[in-house]
Amino acid sequence: MKDKVKARLRALFPGVNLSKTRLDKIADSVTSKITTEDEIDDKLNDFNDFMSFSDIAKNDDRQRAIDAKKATDDEAEAERLRLAGIAKEDDQDKEVPAWAKGLLTTVQSLQTQLAGEKGKSTINDLKAAAKLKGIPEGLAAKYVIGEGYDQETALAALETEWTEFKQIAVNGEVKDGKVIIGDQTPAGTPAAKAAIKASMEEAVKGLVETV
Repeated sequence: MKDKVKARLRALFPGVNLSKTRLDKIADSVTSKITTEDEIDDKLNDFNDFMSFSDIAKNDDRQRAIDAKKATDDEAEAERLRLAGIAKEDDQDKEVPAWAKGLLTTVQSLQTQLAGEKGKSTINDLKAAAKLKGIPEGLAAKYVIGEGYDQETALAALETEWTEFKQIAVNGEVKDGKVIIGDQTPAGTPAAKAAIKASMEEAVKGLVETV
C-alpha cells in the first residue's frame, strides 16, 4: 500500500520534488489512515490542503543545498589540510642542511651497527653463563635475544631444555640398567654419564648447525 501511495502522490503532484526520506514519511502517514486504495487520493489531497507538498519540497531543496555545500566545504578543507601537510614537510626538509642529512644517515647506520654488536655481546655473555652451569654453548647460541631480555630467565629456560635433552638421552640409551649404544658401559657409571653427555652435546651441535 505504501508504494501505491507514493505512486499516486507523484501522479497528483508531478512538480513536487520531495526527498526520499520525506516521501517515505508522508506515505507512512497516509497509509496508516486508510484501509482501501480508493481512499489514497482523497487523503493525499487532505494532506496537501493542511500542509502544501510544494512548500515541503522547497524545504527539502534548501536542505539538499545545505548538505551539498557542506560536502563541498569538507572536501575543500580536507584538500587544504593535505596541501598544508605537504608544505610543512617540504619546509622541514628545507630547514635541514644537506650536511646534517648526511650526518643523520651516518648516525642511523652506526646505531644499527651498535645494536648488532650489542646483540653479539649479549649472546656471548649468555653462552659463558650457560657453560658455567654445564649447559652446552651450542644450545645457548640458538637462544633468541628479544625485547625485555633477562639473562636469568634465559638461563632457566636453557637449563630446563638441557635437562629434557638429557632425560631423552637416558631413556633412549639405557635399558634394564645397561647402555644400549656406545661402549656397552653399565648405566650410572662415570663412563656412561660421559657417553650420554657427549652424545647430547653432539646432537645439540648438529641441531645448531642445521638451524
